[in-house]
Amino acid sequence: MNHLNYWSLWLDVMRKLDELQQEFKNQLQPELIITKLSQVRDEMVEAISHLRRLVAETYQDDVEFYVIFPLACYCDEQINVNLEKLLDSHKWHSLQNHYYQRVDGGVYFFSMIDDVLSGAKKVPEFIVLSMILLLKAGFKGKYYLTNQHGTKFYIDKLSKYLNDSCISRKTNSYLKLQDKLQDNPLREQGISGRLRYMHILKHLNYRFAYGFLGASLLTLLTTYGYLWWC
Repeated sequence: MNHLNYWSLWLDVMRKLDELQQEFKNQLQPELIITKLSQVRDEMVEAISHLRRLVAETYQDDVEFYVIFPLACYCDEQINVNLEKLLDSHKWHSLQNHYYQRVDGGVYFFSMIDDVLSGAKKVPEFIVLSMILLLKAGFKGKYYLTNQHGTKFYIDKLSKYLNDSCISRKTNSYLKLQDKLQDNPLREQGISGRLRYMHILKHLNYRFAYGFLGASLLTLLTTYGYLWWC
């Protein structure tokens, strides 16, 4: 799967949501808000469907679910919160229900994370990063009216999980390169250059693991792109 395309589509969904939230802040007339809601929902469904097809080209349905369901849950929550404040008489047609016929995302989102953290579910690193970004963007789910520190707990746990995963992957690559170096001494110069590059990757990985907590979404995705393509 082309990960640049993935993040481009993922960000497109987030951008459409942000545009709608800006309309909420403008406090338009109710009829204008309803019209805008319908328009943006159609655009979001189209964007999410594009993302879904992209993931499905490479991964099975369970991976696609781990991409789309959390994203749909976040969009539903953000829009419903704004509707309650401005237009509680209008009902948002749930995206999680549209795609998966369920509306328990506020609870199940965290069950999915628990499965990842426990090792019961293995997912690609970009999914873990997607979950972190949604939590950092403000998804609360079952913690919305209760323990606000619950989401920070999950951000910290997922960040450590992602960091450990990246270190493990880079370590395996490093060991393989060491084997090549021993098997091909005549190529020492080229291999050693690659090993120095791996040292840089390790440094970038460290900065990635801890630096993104205070960084912008675009910076996070750019850093992740460097790590992924190395």
